[in-house]
Amino acid sequence: MLINIIREKAIEALVDLYGKTFQSTDFQVNTTKPEFDGDYTIVMFTLLKPLNTNPDKLGNELGQYLINKNQYFFTSYSIIKGFLNLTVTNQYLLELLDSKYRDICFGKSPMNGKRIMVEYSSPN
Repeated sequence: MLINIIREKAIEALVDLYGKTFQSTDFQVNTTKPEFDGDYTIVMFTLLKPLNTNPDKLGNELGQYLINKNQYFFTSYSIIKGFLNLTVTNQYLLELLDSKYRDICFGKSPMNGKRIMVEYSSPN
């Protein structure tokens, strides 16, 4: 869920910054490895050639844009060798956790109209 939101925000930023449209399949967003600062990472390698730029420039422009335009969502960024690590605000994470906690259907599959049979065998 958060990965999709980050991907959408990155695509919007790339359109505004570079005037080029990208699809969600054009780059990856992953959880950041524990040894690095940040919560989620945008892998920038596939963006470099179409944008004709280098990783540091792209990372700084994209990171700064995302923080400035989404202050409720991102608090900081760092660039490590073609990876843009982003930190999500505690406020957003708490609101997300609270909304999921209050959702009585969270974690349940939607009903599909099919019946299932549960068989019980007594422990003898």
